Amino acid sequence: MRVRATPLPLLLLALALAAAPGCDSPSAAPPGEPGRYDVSWLKQRAAPFGTDAPGGDPSELAPLGRMVGSARMVALGEATHGTREFFRMKHRVLEYLVKEKGFNTFAIEASWAECERINDYVHGAPGDPRRLLSAQRFWTWNTQEVLDMIEWMRRHNQDPGGAPKVSFRGFDMQYSRLAMDDVEAFVGRVDPAALPAIRAHYTCFRRFEEGVDGPRPLDYSKAPAEERDACLRGILAAYAQLEAARDRYVRASSAAEYARALRAARVVVQSEELLRGVSQARDAHMAENAAWLLEQAGPGARVVLWAHNGHVANQNLMMGSYLRRWLGSSYVVVGFTFDRGTLNAIVRPLTGGPSNLRSAVALPAQPGSYEYEFERLGLPRFILDVRPLRDSPPASAAWMRGPLEMRNVGALYMESASYGFAPTRLPALYDVMIHFSETSASTLLPFVR
Repeated sequence: MRVRATPLPLLLLALALAAAPGCDSPSAAPPGEPGRYDVSWLKQRAAPFGTDAPGGDPSELAPLGRMVGSARMVALGEATHGTREFFRMKHRVLEYLVKEKGFNTFAIEASWAECERINDYVHGAPGDPRRLLSAQRFWTWNTQEVLDMIEWMRRHNQDPGGAPKVSFRGFDMQYSRLAMDDVEAFVGRVDPAALPAIRAHYTCFRRFEEGVDGPRPLDYSKAPAEERDACLRGILAAYAQLEAARDRYVRASSAAEYARALRAARVVVQSEELLRGVSQARDAHMAENAAWLLEQAGPGARVVLWAHNGHVANQNLMMGSYLRRWLGSSYVVVGFTFDRGTLNAIVRPLTGGPSNLRSAVALPAQPGSYEYEFERLGLPRFILDVRPLRDSPPASAAWMRGPLEMRNVGALYMESASYGFAPTRLPALYDVMIHFSETSASTLLPFVR
């Protein structure tokens, strides 16, 4: 059973996409000897830049600005969740897009309600940004690089000059305790008599959600089916209760406040489906939430997304495929690649034993990979628009259509030369690539409560 969410063209496509074949992609180029491909086209088109440090010369990113054009949503990927240069470059790109291109919303692969607290902070509310970042419970984002970006957003909003103020939002639903808190707080303010019913609806699911200072106490996916069904009925009833009272609640608050409360209730529904074990639902839900953020931000809004390469890519059943089908060319995907360096990850030892979060070594990319060919340009870092390669690429660059190996590492890693590499048709999945020759691990922060 599904609830009716905010109407979006995206949602009308979801059922069709669930059974759709993989994204259309050009046929593979004839195989060639690794490292012997003609890279002259890449040398002509690659736009080098001097640094990933935020606040650099904006003219260096002018080529990226032209690639973005009039797009309303730009998604910034990452080949690992633990790379300092990727995070700093995303910060730099965000600054550029806000100041030079009028973007006004930033959204990250992190929990909806927790990001709302960070959004309050960047718009001037008091608070400790380290605690707000820790409250996400994601080691991936609990870094100095993300903290620096949050602090820049707060400073920018205090004196934006001719640029728009920028919001910090989340589009993930892995945690929903605070989302339930937000629904209850809203109903308690606008309709106190209805609050006991809302609380009762959420009682079942709250047993399986995490506490403020720790992990989830129980595994929802292993609960008896009848208990999970009871939790779902309560969650859906809470959403339906808010939806039925739309007109009264808007009058008692505002259209924007009501929309946020209803979206929080929707995030709880999404979270239940994820914890139930419907893993493919996550990307569809993240796309739905990202699209909602764009709509709520207004007709002239422009949004920067932050997520893993896999999520942002125009690949079937991933977030990017839903957004591409909804926004078309107004959704621009920027993938990030690297050749070698270090990264943070939960490392699985090659010889077995427990995994642990630490810095790990990424060996240079091997022949037969995009990263290996990118290194032949001799540039420490560059930006490349790969869209011209889709339809009628020059014969010398047809090999770029793939498939070639490409490395994408999530939160887990093994220190192996081949780990994370998979056959990829790069121009079919991404619009723009940002490549670094050498990278380093992000700067992890201690969690504070």
